[in-house]
Amino acid sequence: MERGQRPLENLERQLTGQTPLLSIAIPVYNEEACIERTLTDLAGTLKRGGSPFEIIAVNNGSTDRTEEILKRLSLEKPEIRIAHLEQNAGYGGAILEGFRQAKGDILGFTCADGEVPHSSVLTMARMIEAGGADLIKGKRIGRKDGALRMLMSFGYHLIVSLLFKIHITDINGYPLLMKRTAYQKLRLNKKDWVINVEMLWEARKNHLVIAELDVPHLARAGGRSHVRLFFPFLFFIQILKLRFLTS
Repeated sequence: MERGQRPLENLERQLTGQTPLLSIAIPVYNEEACIERTLTDLAGTLKRGGSPFEIIAVNNGSTDRTEEILKRLSLEKPEIRIAHLEQNAGYGGAILEGFRQAKGDILGFTCADGEVPHSSVLTMARMIEAGGADLIKGKRIGRKDGALRMLMSFGYHLIVSLLFKIHITDINGYPLLMKRTAYQKLRLNKKDWVINVEMLWEARKNHLVIAELDVPHLARAGGRSHVRLFFPFLFFIQILKLRFLTS
């Protein structure tokens, strides 16, 4: 797409009610402390980017005030849509539901806790528009996870690299954006955290161009992480199942 044509094409999309250029899914589970700030900031950033977009907040069986907040925000901001899952479908399950409902030519996901700058979503979308890659994911820099988590993360990435031949610096980094045409080539089934590995493995098998973008790792906007210290061991079991029990 020629850069000079983008404003006209965006205007045509808005006037004719065509699909948005960009669809961003956000899996949300018990994030009452930060989800309003995250969605408001993300919507404001994407609006300043000038391209038609939609944000699909997937309420993943939340039991706190998350659903109430999401309903109010969707009424105040038409670019925010809610996908409601009665029961928690897992991290991957929420992302897949967001992708299923996405209408954009470029689709992806980011976190609900505001730990990455929303400007990175715009940067990635423009890189994809310019033909720089089929799939782009964030590589978190300046991470604030602590020494133990960093050590576990290093071991996890080493195992994934050996098993899947995926040479990515930050397997679980976000945001992640891809062309719709790229997404349509991926066979995604995992409903847990291993969906990150599955996406990259499927992309590699389909010879897609994968890129990483440095994104600062920020403090949580509120609440606390749902990741627990035993998760890396759970990830290890899950990736073994993915590698050896799937075709």
